[in-house]
Amino acid sequence: MPHLISPGYAKSGTTLLHELLNSAPDFEGPKGNKERSWFRTTTEPLPYQEVFETPFSADLVSFEFSPTYLACHTRKMRRQIANRIKAELPDAFILLTIRHPLERAVSHYIHQLQRAALYGDGRWVAATRDLTRPYTKSFNWAASSDPALWSDLEATVQIYFEVFGPEKCIFFFLENDVSEFVGFYDYLRTRLGMKPDSHFRELGVPNVVNGGRNAIPRYFAGGTPSGVVETEEGSIRVPPGCLYIASELAHDVQFNLDPLTLRLLHNAQHMWTSNFDADLLQAVCQREFAQGLVGFDDLVRPHRPEMPDYNTMPLKPRSFEFVDPDLEFLARSLELREKKMERQRQFHAARDTAGHVQAS
Repeated sequence: MPHLISPGYAKSGTTLLHELLNSAPDFEGPKGNKERSWFRTTTEPLPYQEVFETPFSADLVSFEFSPTYLACHTRKMRRQIANRIKAELPDAFILLTIRHPLERAVSHYIHQLQRAALYGDGRWVAATRDLTRPYTKSFNWAASSDPALWSDLEATVQIYFEVFGPEKCIFFFLENDVSEFVGFYDYLRTRLGMKPDSHFRELGVPNVVNGGRNAIPRYFAGGTPSGVVETEEGSIRVPPGCLYIASELAHDVQFNLDPLTLRLLHNAQHMWTSNFDADLLQAVCQREFAQGLVGFDDLVRPHRPEMPDYNTMPLKPRSFEFVDPDLEFLARSLELREKKMERQRQFHAARDTAGHVQAS
């Protein structure tokens, strides 16, 4: 069986495809997590074959979906990854997941806000948290300055056409193929030289996508105008030095922050875009994506005539609500903090008393 590698793009259906194909006969994804990103680094200790439970064989298509392969900031780096794939798997098929680049950028912007609110600008995990550097970009600014929001479809297709040839490149168009997945699955098997299979025709397509993270995070910073959390269940005033973060990734409470950081965080959230109206979308699309979409269409349509016409596709204005605060979580966190502080006070009082007695 051939190998199938999907470099992405992120927020364009890779998770959906991974889950669906992993449930299908004749396909096997990597063990562990979806995004192994094996070809992104040259220091991977495992042979590629050991990324999978089953050794490469004529009975299974081994597939990998790693949007990090297209998250590189330069075309040179993307080409290097394509060349690594070609060197390891010279007969691999490449599956490019495509979504209108503006819709993808909006989705990725909202996704980034969740982590940025929790950990700070450019931070992705709690271990590197730096809330003294809040994320302050509007969507308009991020679309121009943040490579994670760029798609560069034309250049990416050129790279993979040149390295693998158009005959080895398969396109999944989210706008069309997610709603007609049975037809896409038949098309995919045909391109891979596989026999027809009625798996999804009989079972239907399971709901494996939860709709994404579609709300804007919020800061409630003690000592600032946002320091009062109000819900239908009641209200809590966040104490000075305390920050409550409501994000769809997680709810979190941070203590002992200085007043300047709290003020910066309070002000930062006013920069975040929640309303993507028609004027904003049209302006960003024309500035960032319109020219590249023409070249992308010219490259791909001869090989996939039924592809969506992204050049004329209507842009859908969208507005996002803020994440609902969790009053119970906040109250519990403040209570646990107060109990910890009380234990510390008792410990210091006992130590001081013992020291005083010993001195006497």
